[in-house]
Amino acid sequence: MIPTRALGSTGIVVPRLGLGTVKWGRNLGLKFPRRDALPDLSTIERLLEIALQHGVTLLDTAPAYGEAETIIGRLIDGDRRFVVATKAGEEFEPEPPDGASVFDFSGASMIRSVESSCRRLRRETLDIVTIHADGRPFDEIVAAGAIDALRQMKADGIIRAIGYSAKGSTDAEQAIGAVDILMCTIHRGYEEEVDVVAKAEQRGVGVIIKKAMASGRATNPNDLAAVARRPGVTTVLTSTIDPSHLSANIEAFGR
Repeated sequence: MIPTRALGSTGIVVPRLGLGTVKWGRNLGLKFPRRDALPDLSTIERLLEIALQHGVTLLDTAPAYGEAETIIGRLIDGDRRFVVATKAGEEFEPEPPDGASVFDFSGASMIRSVESSCRRLRRETLDIVTIHADGRPFDEIVAAGAIDALRQMKADGIIRAIGYSAKGSTDAEQAIGAVDILMCTIHRGYEEEVDVVAKAEQRGVGVIIKKAMASGRATNPNDLAAVARRPGVTTVLTSTIDPSHLSANIEAFGR
């Protein structure tokens, strides 16, 4: 089984390896080296089966991931063995050839997004809602009302923890005092956020690592386990539509 760890000071316990779902519902406008066909439901069911068998119970998703939230809601149907982390602030319009993202960090948008995610995921409450940042300064996102709205929903018991998906070390560090969880990037060719990740742990902020395989450009599953061992890292995501790939990544964590 994949070992677990407390996610900062949230009271949420997550596996050291989580499962990203962007490829489950979207294959346009992504930075992966190739465009894969969207998986069928039987493949996703197999991924969830393997994940649950080995304790990979953290699912990372977002409204901007096409139909991913709806698929998760249908297949796990409220199963609380899974910790579901979703996002707010970005919507994706799948217009050809590559689609386009639309960002809105107003308080009203946060509320609408969370309500829609609850419906799609078939949950009355959400474990984690992360701001899906677009690279603008963190203080602009705060001024738009995003943090206040999420804090109110947390106080109301609608969400358990607030996250921020950073676009670099500067806004990640600025967010440390405002959120419960940071999503940061570390991989073999990029270590700009290593120091801020360690600092987050010191402040009781949980850290989820995205793009640990350099958006599909790295192929050695040992890289995931290596990133997970970095100071401050709570969990690392693997985004895959291949059950054998997921199994190989799980196996690497046991070495």
